[in-house]
Amino acid sequence: MKTVGFATLFAVGLMVPALAQAEDRDFFPTEDQVVLNLQTEGWVTTETAEVGIQFNVVQQKESAGAIRQEILDKLKKLAADANWHVTSSRQSKDQTGLNRWYVSAQARVAEKHVASLQDVAEEVSRPGFKASVSYVNFTPSFEEREALMGELRTNIYKLASEEAARLNKAFDGAKYRVRMVDFLPAGSPGPRLMAQPRAKAMMAEMSGAADQSYSGGGESGAQMPISQKRYLSATVVLGQEGGDVK
Repeated sequence: MKTVGFATLFAVGLMVPALAQAEDRDFFPTEDQVVLNLQTEGWVTTETAEVGIQFNVVQQKESAGAIRQEILDKLKKLAADANWHVTSSRQSKDQTGLNRWYVSAQARVAEKHVASLQDVAEEVSRPGFKASVSYVNFTPSFEEREALMGELRTNIYKLASEEAARLNKAFDGAKYRVRMVDFLPAGSPGPRLMAQPRAKAMMAEMSGAADQSYSGGGESGAQMPISQKRYLSATVVLGQEGGDVK
C-alpha cells in the first residue's frame, strides 16, 4: 500500500507543471509559423587576374638596397596601376661566392596588361636579373565574390518579405512577418545525386576550366576572364502573433 500511495503522489506531482503549462497557453498568445527554404543564384565575373612574378637576381656590385629598389621599379613597369606585394624573398650563395636573390611578388592585374606581361618581363630583364611570369589566375577575387554574396543576401531578404506579403494576402486578416533568416553555407545549392557519366563529365569540365585559369610561362596572353556561379540558401521563418492576452 505504501508503494501505491507513493506512486499516486508522484503522478499528482507531475500534473502540476502540466496544468501550469496549459494555463500558460491560455494566458499567453501562441504564434503561427511558416518555415520555408529560399534560394537564389548569381554570377560573378572578374576583369582582373592574380599574377605571380618571379625574380632571379645575381648580386654583383649592387647593394642590397639597390636590388630591392630595382625589383620594385620593374614591378611598376609590368603593371603600373597594380598593387604589388612581395610574397617571398630568400638569398643563397652560389659556387662562385655570389649572392643569388629569389623574390616572388603577386598582384591583381587588369586584363589589358595580362597579354603583354611575358613580353614586358623579358624587356625588364638583363644579364644577372631575370623576371618571369610564374602564373596567371583569372578567377574572381575575394572582394568580387563577397560583393556578389551581399547582393544574394539582399535577394533573400526581398524574397522573404514577398513571401510574408503573399501569406497575408492569402489568409484574410493574417499579419505574418519575417521572424528569422538563417543562411546556409554558401557555394552550392545542396547535395544532389548525379548520374556517374554526367558527374565525370562535369568534373572534367571543371578541371579544364581550372587549368585554363591557372598557368605560367608564356601562356598568359591566352587567358580570358571567367565567370563563376554562386548560390545562397536560407531557412526563413515567417510568424504572426495569434490571439489576445486573456
